[in-house]
Amino acid sequence: MRSRHGTEAHRWTDEEKAFLAEFVPGHSYLEVRDELERRFGAEVTVPAVKGVITRLGLRNGLSARVGRGFTPANKGKTWDEMGMSPEAQARSRATCFKPGGEPPNGEAVPIGTERVGTNGYVLVKTKRFSDRPGANKCWRAKHSLVWEEANRQPVPEGSVIAFADRDKRNFAPENLVCLSRGLMATIAKAGLAYHDRESLDAAVLTAKVIQTARDKELRERVCKTCGRTYKPYYKKQRRCRECIDARKG
Repeated sequence: MRSRHGTEAHRWTDEEKAFLAEFVPGHSYLEVRDELERRFGAEVTVPAVKGVITRLGLRNGLSARVGRGFTPANKGKTWDEMGMSPEAQARSRATCFKPGGEPPNGEAVPIGTERVGTNGYVLVKTKRFSDRPGANKCWRAKHSLVWEEANRQPVPEGSVIAFADRDKRNFAPENLVCLSRGLMATIAKAGLAYHDRESLDAAVLTAKVIQTARDKELRERVCKTCGRTYKPYYKKQRRCRECIDARKG
């Protein structure tokens, strides 16, 4: 199947879709494209990346006109330095959100309220308002909270909590398993099925074997373009990152 650009259409794997759900927020389409190539060796165009992000209902939170690293012209300037009149300043002060305040609907949804997110997971409100500007950290996944309470520790960085029986409503502690994102991605990409704790443990062991084999496939090799030794990101990679970037330019 070919895209409207005449190139072979990329078939998106479950692993790649899971990666997009985690990586897209806060990253431009170009950054997502480059990271896809680095992690999976996927040779896709920016329009293809934009298309799959739209189809998956994801948002990067960036302006369509402004990329990351953009510095507004008025950053750090006072209203006087920007030429605002006293009347305009007064109107602006009257509507400014005060530091440490909270939105009008902060009390409308009390802490402990549960709702179902777009991905089907149950979310719990844990804060009245976010303590990080520009980030919605008021809600957390219920299964992560249950796992943390049962194990008396936060979910380790780079890990996720999986439902052993794949039922997103079964919050029994024994049904919740902490796995690295890498292992979960390998299980998804390899299509390893599981339906309970025993079959999930078997899938994890198989995924670890696959990862070990993949690591050996990614041993250092010689770049066919420049002759330098490099460590590849994917098994079919034949050129070092510098030569790949040079071809893009």
